[in-house]
Amino acid sequence: MVFSVWRGSGERSSFSELMAAAATHDVVLLGETHYDAVAHKLQEIIFARLSAARPVVLSLEMFETDVQHVLDEYLNGLTREQDLLNDARPWANYKAAYRPMVELAKEAGLRVVAANAPRRYVSAIGRHGEEALGRSVWGVRAHADLPPLPLPKPSAAYMAQLLDDPEVMPRGAQKAGGATASSGTGGGGCPHIGLRSEQGLLAPMKLWDASMAYGIAQALAALPAHQVVHICGSDHCKAGLGIVEMLAHYRPTASPLVIVMYPERECHRFSPERHAGTGDFVVLTDESASSAPAPSHAGGAGTGAGADTRPLPSPPPPIGSRTTAKYIYM
Repeated sequence: MVFSVWRGSGERSSFSELMAAAATHDVVLLGETHYDAVAHKLQEIIFARLSAARPVVLSLEMFETDVQHVLDEYLNGLTREQDLLNDARPWANYKAAYRPMVELAKEAGLRVVAANAPRRYVSAIGRHGEEALGRSVWGVRAHADLPPLPLPKPSAAYMAQLLDDPEVMPRGAQKAGGATASSGTGGGGCPHIGLRSEQGLLAPMKLWDASMAYGIAQALAALPAHQVVHICGSDHCKAGLGIVEMLAHYRPTASPLVIVMYPERECHRFSPERHAGTGDFVVLTDESASSAPAPSHAGGAGTGAGADTRPLPSPPPPIGSRTTAKYIYM
């Protein structure tokens, strides 16, 4: 498996430079495409290396806030892994993609944050608007699993990015400049939260981003000496918007670093059109190693000047550091 590392400006970088930069921030956001096998391995390596150097909290989009206690019970050795799988609603690719990091955190005694908003509340806000969750009929338990309401108001740049995304924009709705979202493919919708394509994902995206940002902020407040490594879809953190913007509202002193990872057919070729400005670092991974079909990224301006692909860093033998983890990649 191969990948290449770039700065967001398009300058060629390296994995060692990425790691050195990550060590200087209190929040590292790793934006992925959820089926990307190379990205998942890189995330594991990044998390392991950072946690070998300082206390780290792992924060995951892939678990929802209302199962935090289920996750804590497992991490504390009170329940079996099968109980976690039964009760925590892990994603279908949990075993291959995210379990290695959770197990590393468990063995090292590190905290794992279930950062995403429960899907039933995301469904409600998608169907009835942001005001839906502010109604008094919701119980105290519901608000305990959500960020403070009302949600922070998105910037113009954040809204423009959301409205430009065909998966977010309600199908048939008018976009900036008078165009409408496609009535063909795309155009919003999510079967997991019961939303049709014409409803779009505008309000859900804001709730998802706010929930994850609030979870990161709460972790930093509770454990100020720790670094938070957050795993999420790249759309939630790219260009310093989404979670990054919401985090500035909840914890203005946070210093986030955004690393986005994209599977590409030509993973040595940086495309200014697609990749520039999407993260502080951009990692292009070998699309052929992915376990599910990827959207086509063919075409577009790109440059391979000075680029090279490199093999995935290999783990060394287990080390005995401050943690009890079996595998720390050096």
